[in-house]
Amino acid sequence: MVASTRLRVLVVDDHPATAEATALMLTLDGHDIATANTGASGFAKAVTTQPDLVLVHVGLPDIDGYEVARQIQTLALSPKPFLVAVSGIGIEPDKPRCAQAGFDLCLTEPISPAHLESLADLLLIPKGLVARSRDIAARNRAAATSLMLRHIEIAHTLLDSAELSLIHALSERCIARATALHDRISTWLDIGACDDRRPKVVQALGELRARLFRDDAAAGTGCVSG
Repeated sequence: MVASTRLRVLVVDDHPATAEATALMLTLDGHDIATANTGASGFAKAVTTQPDLVLVHVGLPDIDGYEVARQIQTLALSPKPFLVAVSGIGIEPDKPRCAQAGFDLCLTEPISPAHLESLADLLLIPKGLVARSRDIAARNRAAATSLMLRHIEIAHTLLDSAELSLIHALSERCIARATALHDRISTWLDIGACDDRRPKVVQALGELRARLFRDDAAAGTGCVSG
């Protein structure tokens, strides 16, 4: 494998045998591999190796994998390494947390050689195209966040209309539409479609939820779902 098709890979896992097995699979494909068994040593090796790809076990004993990802991003490496969160117990429920920490992908152990090979092939796309893809993803998250905040404003306007309306059916319809917007935003948050304004969205959504429950109790409509 020539240099142009070789990746610098860092494997951070507190189980040495797992780290070595992953490293061996990648080494056989010609990549340059470094391993670490703690979060602190993983961060230190990221400084010295400037990896293209980092596989981080989230359940590290000293610093958890989420914090390792955040620390690696403070290095402002160029290009930014592709960060993969790895868990042995299934990572589906933690996907929003992974996205917030800056991980690009979440995988569950054991990771098959085919998965590693496919991931490496993806990262060997010319650097400019990868950077462009990241930029598009970031702009999409920003647009989605702005839309979520706008939908929260619309939901409050609908609730204002419900309070002012003298027609019971119209009031019910406004509350139902506001509830639908609340549920849609909750779903978007769950899948990580949010930029660094996530705390603002979470707070605003909580305020909307509190108002929905209050208005629902007052109207007795039963429109609010959790």
